[in-house]
Amino acid sequence: MLTDGQSWDEVFEISEFGRSLGITLISVGIGRNVNEDELIEISGTAANYIRVASYKDIPHLSKFIANYFCMTNPNIIPGYKL
Repeated sequence: MLTDGQSWDEVFEISEFGRSLGITLISVGIGRNVNEDELIEISGTAANYIRVASYKDIPHLSKFIANYFCMTNPNIIPGYKL
């Protein structure tokens, strides 16, 4: 999930439901005015929370996210090499 602010609705229950299904949630806070506590709550752990300075940094996240999933499950992207 990408955001530049704070959610206006309840996030804990739906996030918990997703994690109960085995879905890994990664939250990305963009800019200075993000609610880090809420984003960590969404992702379930600070290890799955990323903060970037601006929207210009988003293209750099793809390699980070690919590396994350390839380390935890090397077969998730066929042919991907770290």
